[in-house]
Amino acid sequence: MLFFILMIYSRKYFIQDIVRTQTTLTIGKQIRELRKARGMTLMDVADKINRSVGYISQVERDKSEVTIASLNQIADALQVDLSFFFDQQQKQHNEESAYIVRSDNRRQLNFIGAGMDESLLSPNLSGESLMILNESQPGSSSGGLIKRDVEMSGYILSGSLKLILEKSNFILNQGDSFVLPRNVLHDFENVGKENCQVIWYLTPAIY
Repeated sequence: MLFFILMIYSRKYFIQDIVRTQTTLTIGKQIRELRKARGMTLMDVADKINRSVGYISQVERDKSEVTIASLNQIADALQVDLSFFFDQQQKQHNEESAYIVRSDNRRQLNFIGAGMDESLLSPNLSGESLMILNESQPGSSSGGLIKRDVEMSGYILSGSLKLILEKSNFILNQGDSFVLPRNVLHDFENVGKENCQVIWYLTPAIY
């Protein structure tokens, strides 16, 4: 019994160590370390997301594309929120950091090989809503229809975005905005010839 208690505590603090050192880890390395901390094999994760062992292995070695949709599945399999993979870098530790995010101090989430990056515009992940900047290259997409138990709204800062819903598609351009109710199946794709920037608002603050 004591052995199993020690194992539980070891895994707990191992996961805390991963969080503290995320700034030096790629998404693939974070996935590998978290999988090991959970005591899961490559096959365990592959079975949960209906992908091959080879795919998970390549993801962990940063050799395969990771989209928002696929990372969301992996996060569910590893029992963490998608926000776990935002880097933890904090260049500021002063009074303003609780309210303000400077442009050179944004926490990043870079999707491997997907032509897409996201930056956290909110000061932290514990508020009542989240503000995120999504930047995508021409032809890139979020990787498939997904749904989230949050209300999602967005504003197109630049470029052209194809918003894909379960039964409808819409082309949005600079200055357009949208709102998606909770649990609506959606995907999006940069259909323009230049990078597209979209500010997303999520309420409640679940990413």
